[in-house]
Amino acid sequence: MSLKTKAKTSTTITITIAIILFSCNAWEDYQIRYRDSIRSVEIENVERLKKCKTSNNGYKTYQCPKCGTKKYVPFTCKCRLCTSCGTKAANEWADKIHHILLKVPHRHVVFTVPDKMRELFKNPKYQRVLLQPQKSRWKRWWPHQIRKAKGKPNLRLGWSRYCKPLGLT
Repeated sequence: MSLKTKAKTSTTITITIAIILFSCNAWEDYQIRYRDSIRSVEIENVERLKKCKTSNNGYKTYQCPKCGTKKYVPFTCKCRLCTSCGTKAANEWADKIHHILLKVPHRHVVFTVPDKMRELFKNPKYQRVLLQPQKSRWKRWWPHQIRKAKGKPNLRLGWSRYCKPLGLT
């Protein structure tokens, strides 16, 4: 016996940064709450994002020579914050850098360290102690992720503070 059922159609909703920022006055609330620490570059990027793919940002007009139908194509913001423009830029960068990288299997893993523990990592002796649990966990995790990998993983663990001077931490 077979049963035929009519499948229900599902609707996919794409959540974008713009929806999060501009619905329910979230961006305005954020500006009020963090007015002392918000940077001008953040404001500029959000303002560009607001105009993305709207006529406020400008547009190009295309017209069919036969029927005269016009199509308006709005310009994008080309902002990293924008879900569509930022993804496009990231993909273009990845395509460009892909040809420069060596063709070797690798994994890049970043462990975030809380602010209060960062002072401990400045001492090399503490680095070894604090990173050892991560190294042993990685050795157990690695074979499960890459079953076809031959040999042992060559682990290089280190401490990087590059984000601090950029104000990203």
